[in-house]
Amino acid sequence: METSASLASTFRKSDVALKSKVSCSKPTLEKQSRRLVESMQQLNKKQLKDLLGVSDAIADLNFNRFKDFYNQKEYIASYLYDGPAYKGLNAMEMNDEELKTLEKSLCILTGLYGYVKAFDVIQPYRLDMGKKLQADGCKNLYDYWKTQNITKSIGLFAKQNGAKIVLNCASQEYAKVVDFAMLENDFDIKVVNCVFKANSGRLASVFAKQARGMMVRYVATTNPSTLDDLQGFSGSAGHFRYSGVESNGTDIVFERFETPITKRAGNYIQNQKRKVVNGGGGETNAVQREKKAKRDTGSKEQMSTQVSTHRRGTRRSSRVVKAKTEES
Repeated sequence: METSASLASTFRKSDVALKSKVSCSKPTLEKQSRRLVESMQQLNKKQLKDLLGVSDAIADLNFNRFKDFYNQKEYIASYLYDGPAYKGLNAMEMNDEELKTLEKSLCILTGLYGYVKAFDVIQPYRLDMGKKLQADGCKNLYDYWKTQNITKSIGLFAKQNGAKIVLNCASQEYAKVVDFAMLENDFDIKVVNCVFKANSGRLASVFAKQARGMMVRYVATTNPSTLDDLQGFSGSAGHFRYSGVESNGTDIVFERFETPITKRAGNYIQNQKRKVVNGGGGETNAVQREKKAKRDTGSKEQMSTQVSTHRRGTRRSSRVVKAKTEES
């Protein structure tokens, strides 16, 4: 199963060496990316800052990067990117088999390279897909990469690795550069969108980004062959759960809960135990009814004493409940 993930715009500060347990490679569309590098090199510092919408410090950094771009040190793509999605992926902590699966299954959509594979070597840069960089008569990066047949290239990569399904984990900003209908019609590949949402309210952007990376990691570590194999995904801390009600032929949906699954299960068990202790079972209710019937047949003096005792017991019980509530 191939996964498609969006680009993070930040990079690891640490020096990531090119040592890897798998073969490193060059980006498939490297030649096409060179035209974008040339366009970036033609911008002065102010133009670059306005295009990227960044601070002076970041503008200076990237102006110098592009000025001498191909003499910059190269890095492994899946190790270099350091946004929330790539923290969720955590490729540096994978074993040999997981890395091999990642190598064959991951496409990372990028503004500068179109897309890169997990172990393509690249230079650090900043250029989000949504930026309006003009190149070869195209008004933005979407138009440019579509003219460079990015969809066909991804389709060929998927077919070469025997993929029958492309799981789209990319954000909308990046996903719209790919013609998913073409993947289905021309390459006979089923496209499924991975959707993450909150159980209640709106899902914070950082959680959605983390979930994309965690899903890619789940694919690499479990090597699924069908969509059903993805239903066990819960995220690194157990906050996500598959939603069979909302999933369909084109979307696989996962809901995020504030309480992790394991803790929710523990709370459920404790609630069931409380129900039993509080007389939730039929036998306990029957015993209570029998005791009440015996009390009803007693003398008036006995009844008065029992009611008084019952009332005192109720007041004591109320104080205990209140104390437990405040303590929790």
